[in-house]
Amino acid sequence: MKSLVYQYLGCLILLSALSAQAAETAPKSTLSAYPEKVQLIGNRSRQQLLVSGTQDKQTVDLTRTVKFQTDQPAVIQVDETGVIHPLANGVATVIVSDGAQSIKIPVEVKDFDKQTLIDFEHDVHPMFSRFNCNGGSCHGKQRGQGGFQLSMFAFDPEFDYAALTKESRGRRASPLAPDQSLVLLKGAGKVPHGGGKKLPANSSYYQLLEQWIAEGATRSVADTPKLVKISAYPTEQIMQPKTKQQMVVTAHYSDGSTRDVTDLAEYMSSESV
Repeated sequence: MKSLVYQYLGCLILLSALSAQAAETAPKSTLSAYPEKVQLIGNRSRQQLLVSGTQDKQTVDLTRTVKFQTDQPAVIQVDETGVIHPLANGVATVIVSDGAQSIKIPVEVKDFDKQTLIDFEHDVHPMFSRFNCNGGSCHGKQRGQGGFQLSMFAFDPEFDYAALTKESRGRRASPLAPDQSLVLLKGAGKVPHGGGKKLPANSSYYQLLEQWIAEGATRSVADTPKLVKISAYPTEQIMQPKTKQQMVVTAHYSDGSTRDVTDLAEYMSSESV
């Protein structure tokens, strides 16, 4: 009888040990997001999220494979690529899930109702680099292209502003008829353009440029802080062939503020592989 009791107790001890070992060896949550919290200031702000995980002890980008949702759809919108847009002042949470794990990212929206003018140097000028309009094979070459010349790689904002607003009898950016501005008509491919269709009419870039022109195509907005630097995350990454990596690019300004400029940045590789 005692033998049976000892065998029973032995089985219980073994099962407990195996359960403890399984708990210790069970994979822990490796899902992480950058940034870990988000503050959106103004109705034109945005934030790209970068979601990472671990596979075979290596950090991999999961941004395009996870699902995003929010607990406050009246405050923020988050799309399938992990971009957050503000809808109203308030606080919300973005829930990121890969089916097995989930993480939460707190979001705060401020000054949504505050109306601010679009700034040429911060908002409009970067577009010419973003779409390679000012490269050496396009409007950035020595004599420009099609009568429209820009400084190489946005070197001279003043020159570019004058070329956009004062040359060609003001037809490139016309506040009196924004939708008839040549920069929009050619960019959207509505009239012949040697560089092809760069700005689809339903794109956020087109809409921002059209709004800037409608506001008067001003050179600068009063009290606008100066750009100090940009930073990119991740700073380095080991990747396997035919894989992709989401980047998050942040602009840092002289007043200490920051801004997500992932969609405005130009990306180049030192090597094509």
